[in-house]
Amino acid sequence: MKFTKPSVSIADQITLLEARGMAVPDPAHAAHCLQHISYYRLRAYWLPFEEPTPLAGGHKFKDGTSFEDVLALYAFDRRLRLHVMDAIERIEVSLRGGWAHHLAMKYGPHGYLDPGLYDRADYYAKAFANLIEEIERSKDTFIVHYRTKYDDPEHPPIWMTAEVMSLGQLSKWVGNLKLRRRSPGDSQTLWAR
Repeated sequence: MKFTKPSVSIADQITLLEARGMAVPDPAHAAHCLQHISYYRLRAYWLPFEEPTPLAGGHKFKDGTSFEDVLALYAFDRRLRLHVMDAIERIEVSLRGGWAHHLAMKYGPHGYLDPGLYDRADYYAKAFANLIEEIERSKDTFIVHYRTKYDDPEHPPIWMTAEVMSLGQLSKWVGNLKLRRRSPGDSQTLWAR
């Protein structure tokens, strides 16, 4: 099937929304929002306001639907995403710092490079290769400083490398650690043997 939908101007987008039953009390504000947020993005937020139609591709809004209702839902979702991202960032920083500190104190600044700490050698090898790529791409001042000042060991200490890892990479490193069994009553998190 060939894509044949034409491009639609913002004025025509507003006309289309009104023709489908959406109230647009402030067309200038709607035009601003469609210009900066986009019709396509806002489309997801007006789906709950649409009525089911028997015609394929037919769209009609429920009585009383307003462009402002759609914007309110968009704004709520935006605020919720910001709160969730803030919480994820705090968890990520804590996990990154805790992992790096524990391994540094237990095995030294470069102990994280010991393949014996990890369950699967193949997972370690892949994670290590990805980490080296990240380090080589990094323009972070602390990585550049390490590369220009030190050559032994070749790779930066764990507290530096932990900062250039993505959360996905970090989860692979943490997930592959050989975990020690916890004894009853042990309240400490034990990362590795």
